[in-house]
This record gives sequence, structure tokens and C-alpha cells, in this order.
Amino acid sequence: MDCINILDGKYQILRVTPDLYDETEQLLTDLSVNHELTCLATKLKDSPVAISELRALVRHVLSCGISFAIRHVCSGRIVSAVANIIFNEKKYSIYELTEYRCPKMIKYNKLWMDLEVSYNIYKEWEMDSILEIAYLATHLDFRCRGLAFQLFKHTIDFARLMSEEKLPSDLILKDMQKEIPKGVMTMLTSPYSRKCGYKLGLEIVKTWPISDWGVVELQAIKF
Repeated sequence: MDCINILDGKYQILRVTPDLYDETEQLLTDLSVNHELTCLATKLKDSPVAISELRALVRHVLSCGISFAIRHVCSGRIVSAVANIIFNEKKYSIYELTEYRCPKMIKYNKLWMDLEVSYNIYKEWEMDSILEIAYLATHLDFRCRGLAFQLFKHTIDFARLMSEEKLPSDLILKDMQKEIPKGVMTMLTSPYSRKCGYKLGLEIVKTWPISDWGVVELQAIKF
């Protein structure tokens, strides 16, 4: 599952390894800052410090989680990526990475924390560990090809195999081998991403309006 050819071999799904962190991190950060709903609502792109702190958070998820990217074979570029992390509520929070310095990043972090604490999916669905899709983005030049859908599906399939303990241990980070996800959750802000979730069988759990900007939709599936 480390390299899968898709779309007539024009693209490849890759596991995000340390040698791909920089390129993947930049893609996810740039697309989030300029197009993602909560980043726009908190105006992160107006602050270089906020962008730097968001990038550090994305790197943290990539380094601690199980993430995937799509490479355009002809150019060799990473053109789409998804950052995932297996989250155990009782052990840690990915958003406790650091004490943020930028007021805009503090506001962004508080927004997400307020949403998460307003509905405890771990308690409501009786799951200790869940694989969370934290960031998902496709380069603007490579949209309308279904790349994000491919990554979304690949992540769910991977998590299901983990839940069934059918993956070789060398495919899982050592500190995550004891974490067996009982499902997948994601908090989606774009209409396209939400449609991907519907097609893949995720349930709409809760929806929050974000002022006039749009909505954040919590979707999940239990294995």
C-alpha cells in the first residue's frame, strides 16, 4: 500500500514518509490558509506568524500520524494530500502542540476546540480511538479529477484494515501500534469534501454554522 497507481498510471498514491514532509506540509498549509473555511474566518493568511504556526501543526500531524499523498507521475509533484492521525481522547490532543503566539492562530485553535468539545463523539459512539482526517487538499491546477476522493477512500480502507488488525506492523508507526481505530471521523468545511464523505458511507453527526462563512460538518463511520 506504499505506492498505488491510479487514473491509468498518471498518478500514484503514496504513504507520506519523512522525505515528503516538506512538500506535503507546504501544499496542505498553502491550500488551507487561502481556501479553507475556518482559516478564512480567522484571517490566518494575514499573518506570517500564524501561517508558520499552522504549518508547524500540519507537520506535527504528518509526523505523528498515517498520511497519504498523490504524486503526478509526469511532473513528480505532490498534487493532493491528506493528513490523518489516530486520536485517543484519553491520551492527548493534536491541538496541544504548542502555546501559539499569534492572536489569529489562538482564535483558530479556540474555534476548533470549541467545536470539538460541543459534541464528544468518543462518548456518544463509545469509541476510544478514532482515525481523524485532519487536513485534505488538492492543488488548484489538479482539481476536478477526483484526487481528494481517492485519498479519502484510501484512508478509510486503510483504517478499516487497521481496525481488523490486518496490516503488517511495519506499515504502522511504533507509537501507534497499540492504537486500533474503531472508526473514522472528519470535520469538513467544503461542499466537495462533504460529498466525498456521503459517497463513502460516512454519517452526518453534527453541523455547526460559522457565521456567514458557511458550515463545519462532522462526519464519521464506525467499523
